Amino acid sequence: MRKTMMSVAIVLVATVAQVVAAEPKAETALEAAKRYTNLMKGDEPIKAVETFWDFPEMLQTMFGERLKASSQAERDEMKKLLLDFFRGIYSNPQIAEAMKKATFEDFLSTEKEGKTFVTFKALIGDQKLPNILVFKQIDEKWRVVDAAASNQPLLAETFGKEYLKHADRLTPLAFLKAMTNDAP
Repeated sequence: MRKTMMSVAIVLVATVAQVVAAEPKAETALEAAKRYTNLMKGDEPIKAVETFWDFPEMLQTMFGERLKASSQAERDEMKKLLLDFFRGIYSNPQIAEAMKKATFEDFLSTEKEGKTFVTFKALIGDQKLPNILVFKQIDEKWRVVDAAASNQPLLAETFGKEYLKHADRLTPLAFLKAMTNDAP
C-alpha cells in the first residue's frame, strides 16, 4: 500500500512539473515593446497603435476628474479623434516607409507608480531617436498608456497640462477637437 501511494505521489509530482513547464511564460512589458516595434515595421504601422494603446487610460491621464463629466458618447468620440489623429500620421507613405526601414535597439525597462517605462532607440537612417513607451497591465495585457519620441515630453501628460490652461472654457471633447484638427 505504501509503495502504491509513493508511486502515485511521484506520478503526481511529475505531472505537475510537466504542466508547470508547459504553461506559457507571462509576457513582460519589454517583450510587449518589442512586439509593438515589430508591428511598427509592418505594412501598416497603425496596427501597433490599434493593438497596444489604451485610449480610455490616456484620456484619464489627460483630463483627470473632468473626464467624469463627459458622457460615454463623448468619450467614444474622443477615442476616435485620437485614433484618427494617429491614423493620419501613420497613413503618410513617407512615415510608413521610414518605419519599415527603422531598427529598434537598446530596450530597457523601469517600473514606477504601477507603470513600466520602456525606453529604446529607433534608428532611422543615420538618426538614433530615443523613445519611451509607458505600459500598464490592463485586463492582463500590456497596454501603452503614454508615449514620447525624440526627447519630446510624454503625449498624454503634455495634453493634460495644456488642457488645464483651457479647462475653464473648453470641455475635454472640445479641447481634443481643437488639438487634433490640424492633424496630418
